Formats: sequence, structure tokens, C-alpha cells
Amino acid sequence: MATAPAQATTKQCTSFLAEARYKVGPNVRSACSLAGTGDWTTRHANVGICAGMLTAIRVKPEHADKACELGLN
Repeated sequence: MATAPAQATTKQCTSFLAEARYKVGPNVRSACSLAGTGDWTTRHANVGICAGMLTAIRVKPEHADKACELGLN
């Protein structure tokens, strides 16, 4: 069974954070899903929201930015 595009991008984001030793719970999954949701413009607009949500739960800004960018791919 193939993974849907939004699921694949969310997985890249959450996997990056897990490898950086962050706990991947519902807040992380919610933030990561934003970068893979919607059309191109919406996804790119959501990157900043994604990163903001992650930094609010104490993910380092550089990790949050990278994770959310990975979520676009």
C-alpha cells in the first residue's frame, strides 16, 4: 500500500525530530502535518506555523525549521 503524499511528508518531519531525540507526540505530529497539507501555496505558508508550533513546545528553532522544510518534500 502506497503512502499518501501528506503522510509521507509528515513522516519525514517527525522522523527528523525523532532522530534529533525529541518526543514525537500529538503536538509534533499536528505541527508536522501542516507542511504537507493543502496546495503548494498553503503548504509553504504553513511552514512558519509549523515551526512556530514546534518551538512553542521547546523544539530548537533550527530543528523546527529543518523539520518543517522536510515536511514540504
